Amino acid sequence: MRDLNTLFRAQPAMHREDHSWQGFEWMDFADNRASVLGFARKAPDCAPVLWVFNCTPVPRHNYSMRCPGPGWWREVLNTDAGLYGGSNLGNDGGREAFHQDNKGWCLSLTLPPLAALAFTRD
Repeated sequence: MRDLNTLFRAQPAMHREDHSWQGFEWMDFADNRASVLGFARKAPDCAPVLWVFNCTPVPRHNYSMRCPGPGWWREVLNTDAGLYGGSNLGNDGGREAFHQDNKGWCLSLTLPPLAALAFTRD
């Protein structure tokens, strides 16, 4: 909880637009087969925060998740980290966004089992 609260305070996009739908955007909510979902928290003049959840005990490799834009996306929270008793499966600090014709900007991610990941654009 301490790390989550620290992230919340450090990333204004997590709370600045709580009163408005403009502060939230679904990235993917329809992959019910893989039980993966993603959304972004956004605010003007702030780096967005991308959240990705793998709700199954199955790791997902090379999972394409839409993201709010180009650039390097740094992994700022991984609930599968060894610090939290997890297996340390993750994204080596982050991923570079690529453009996919049918989705827009995306990240190719490793999704640990039963985990939440947060990324912010550097």
